Amino acid sequence: MRFQGEVQVFHVYASWSTWAFDHSGWSDETDLLSANADFEGRPVERIEITSTLAAFCAGHAHRMPGQFWQDPVPRAIRYLDRHTPPWLIP
Repeated sequence: MRFQGEVQVFHVYASWSTWAFDHSGWSDETDLLSANADFEGRPVERIEITSTLAAFCAGHAHRMPGQFWQDPVPRAIRYLDRHTPPWLIP
């Protein structure tokens, strides 16, 4: 997600169908975009990341997993496990 017309990304999330997953867990993607636009007080836009993780991180001043103090992957997996994905909810 970025401010409309700008280059720099300020919020990264994963999406599946109409759902979005970020630091708050699963939510409707439209609601996530709307809430961020309301909070920021200006339009935001969804962009799709089509590059590799390394290229994205280099282009947006983000750290690669190996550049964190500890490996963030196990912590991320534990966090994902705390949230039931929408496709598993009856």
